[in-house]
Amino acid sequence: MHYTVANFAVHNIAEPNWEVTLILGAVVGVLVIPIWQLIVYPARRLRPHSLNGRWYEYHLTFVSGRVALRFGIVCIKPGIRSRYIVTAEYSDGPPQGDGQLPTPKLWYRGRVLPSEADQVVILLKGLSHPETAVFRLLDRIPSNDNVVPGIWMAYDHDLAPAAGVAILSRSSLPPEQAMRMLQSWLIQEKGAMHLRKTPTVQRKGPNTR
Repeated sequence: MHYTVANFAVHNIAEPNWEVTLILGAVVGVLVIPIWQLIVYPARRLRPHSLNGRWYEYHLTFVSGRVALRFGIVCIKPGIRSRYIVTAEYSDGPPQGDGQLPTPKLWYRGRVLPSEADQVVILLKGLSHPETAVFRLLDRIPSNDNVVPGIWMAYDHDLAPAAGVAILSRSSLPPEQAMRMLQSWLIQEKGAMHLRKTPTVQRKGPNTR
């Protein structure tokens, strides 16, 4: 009798707890990707995206049925779960003397998607409100341009589906200059629109066509 009980106890000690094993296996499986991304993170920091850093963003949209200029600050940097992450804030007023946008602001967070046809694709999700916005920007190689043009698509301030031209600038631009530059890249005809490869106005200096 004692021999049987002892063997029963040893058998139960050696028997693995399959429920605990399955749970631990699932946790390890979930953590494998973050750990791998942590390993490659230093390499991403050494090789940043061509648009890495802080940008001033300008685009045209509709407010109460009229075209209006909107201002934003976009920051692109290497991420852990996503290769490159993007944070953005927008206001209806231009940057102030300290380089910050006036309140109220709209806040977004997103990521840079894989490039397509030498174009940078950025996906943004609203943090201050439910909205998904997509930017498609010309990818300059090397990207030493101070201004990068593109197209945005989301909904406008009247909650209607909308798209328009946008630019990223390393420096803050006066509203009049930003408006001229936006219009200089736009080609619109019979309801369709796309970007020029080069603007029709100079990027610096007076408005000349």
